[in-house]
Amino acid sequence: MWRFLALIIAVSLLTLSSCATGGSGEEKEIISVERERAAMELLSLDMFSSLSSFSIDSKILEEALPSSFSIYEEYVPSFDDLENKYLSDVADAAVEAVKNYMPVIKESALELAKEPLDYIKGDTSLTNALRSKVGGELSSVIYSTLQDKSSDLEESFLGMSKIFGEIRKGYASLESVGKGEYLPDAESILFDIVSVVVSDEFFNQLGREEKILKNTPVSSDSPYSVFWE
Repeated sequence: MWRFLALIIAVSLLTLSSCATGGSGEEKEIISVERERAAMELLSLDMFSSLSSFSIDSKILEEALPSSFSIYEEYVPSFDDLENKYLSDVADAAVEAVKNYMPVIKESALELAKEPLDYIKGDTSLTNALRSKVGGELSSVIYSTLQDKSSDLEESFLGMSKIFGEIRKGYASLESVGKGEYLPDAESILFDIVSVVVSDEFFNQLGREEKILKNTPVSSDSPYSVFWE
């Protein structure tokens, strides 16, 4: 609904702009600014519409795994399957947090769109402005959600931890014959790193959508024409 209204406003202003060639300079400037605001509002709505089904590749969360966890890749044949399941559970919780917070980020985008000049004539992208404004808040929301779901995620971790523990005990028992090897207790994923990684991935995807929308000419009467002129 909001996108439809923004589109109607943008097209109406585009029409007024083309009809205002005989108007005063002040009238032309007012119409131009309103047209740019309408285009930025439409851009904001389309960017978030594209990310309504936001998802991530859980593999990007590997950097949040402590070395005491990752070391078992060399010792556990089923490590990849176990890790994938665990990372998928963590990713699902983090993505849910992003989707729940997305309306707040969208409102911030629409607020920023009221000052369109920086994002149309300048070098600043709307995405980068949003990242600066609410990126830290999004990371905090993700972290809080992971903490709230820590019991479920810990259950997912404990299944692997038990397998890793058996491997660790097995290698420790070989010390009596001089072939033992020390393996640490596996630690669970670091929520603070997950929060930053997922927040960054959200804004990276949002930025790609912004770039596509701004740089895909459709027609001269498109509201997006303000980015190509």
